[in-house]
Amino acid sequence: MAKTNKQSSKSQVMIKVMKWTDKHDLELIKEILTERPFDNPQGSRRIGLVWERIVDNLNSRADIVFNLKDIRAVRDRYNLLAKKYKKKEREEINAVALFESQEEEREKEKTAKDEDRSKQKMPDWSHLKLLEKQQKEKHQETIRSEPRKQLL
Repeated sequence: MAKTNKQSSKSQVMIKVMKWTDKHDLELIKEILTERPFDNPQGSRRIGLVWERIVDNLNSRADIVFNLKDIRAVRDRYNLLAKKYKKKEREEINAVALFESQEEEREKEKTAKDEDRSKQKMPDWSHLKLLEKQQKEKHQETIRSEPRKQLL
């Protein structure tokens, strides 16, 4: 894959531009995990040396071709991958939260429906209780009135 750079007065200069693939990304991440550049203080010379070592290690690979010119390309690619990963994680967390809230809402609706059904199935015994109370009062009244009848 070639890309044309600025045209010089006599000829065109061709620069190979590397196309990142999943294999490249995987090898980059493996190398970062091996070299651990983030164990060094940010902005220190040591972290720069670690990134340079990562570039050298990747460029020296025989099984997969890397055409890295400087550490900037590696850091930028890592930052892009990290950004994509964080975005995907947020989306998954939001999807799980949405699913859980929908599940809770379904449970509430089901519980409400079950309560409505149970209320509909259960007969309203309140009128029977009222009748029973009235019968008791009548019975007590008759008990009270019987001794009076006997006395008369």
